Amino acid sequence: MFFNLGDRMAIRQGSPDSTFWKFRTSKMAIDILHKEELWFAKPKFFNDPFDSSLTINEVLSGIAGSSLKLRERLGLTQEDINQLNSDILNHFQNLQASDKNYISELENRAVFCVNRKIEFQSPPKVYDPINEPLMWSHYADEHRGICLGFNLKNLSSHCKNNRPYYPYFKVWQIYYGLDGVKGAYDHLLIKKSNQLDDDAYRWFTERVFLIKARNWEYEGEYRFMLFDVAADKPGKSVSLAKDDLEHVVFGINTEPSDKELVRIILDEKGWSHVSLWNTSKDPNNLLSLEFSKYNP
Repeated sequence: MFFNLGDRMAIRQGSPDSTFWKFRTSKMAIDILHKEELWFAKPKFFNDPFDSSLTINEVLSGIAGSSLKLRERLGLTQEDINQLNSDILNHFQNLQASDKNYISELENRAVFCVNRKIEFQSPPKVYDPINEPLMWSHYADEHRGICLGFNLKNLSSHCKNNRPYYPYFKVWQIYYGLDGVKGAYDHLLIKKSNQLDDDAYRWFTERVFLIKARNWEYEGEYRFMLFDVAADKPGKSVSLAKDDLEHVVFGINTEPSDKELVRIILDEKGWSHVSLWNTSKDPNNLLSLEFSKYNP
């Protein structure tokens, strides 16, 4: 949570679980504030060539040796597993043939990537992106950039209404490694004795598109998705609701002129509810960051 200690903010103790962070160069962050727009990009323009590129067949091969205890408990033979894998592929191919809109949506989806505090159970660990120097180095122009803190409630509603299948999905969490898709695969194993429906297959299929290498897990990435982007477009802009922006955090090396420009933009737009923060090296915690109120 944010702890207001005078003019201090000890984000290192844990940022609000409801806050989504967007690390940008100063120019890009200022552009978001000036235009009041968020850009949803198609995955083919991402910086990771493995991101969203795995096929169902590749994933099935990658988890071939998993779920052994579950298989034993369910009494499934290797022949049963082979049949299930074949069913998954066949069902997806049938969807491709019969439901053109569904496949088109997957292929032409556009994504707004954000980062959020994430906790892993095994092994237990917590990543809090705003307090992660690597995030500032990688995505915020070597700490010269700006991080925007959103609650994105309005954006969540927009994406929810935009989604014809699974309308209850507001934001999608990235799965690092194959653990997330293994859970969906186990779900299919358990349901094998019953009639598998389209939703069960879609749940597995869509998780395939949410896999990233485990090396990226420090990001704590979540994605808002739009499924109505034209095939010939690289992405789509969506209006930013004023209530969705809550914090602006300046990097250690953000230029004073950029800080002042942000303050002016917020004042002109009447965004008095948005809090501004400076970042500095924490003198009491080696290699850590600390945050304090921005006072022009």
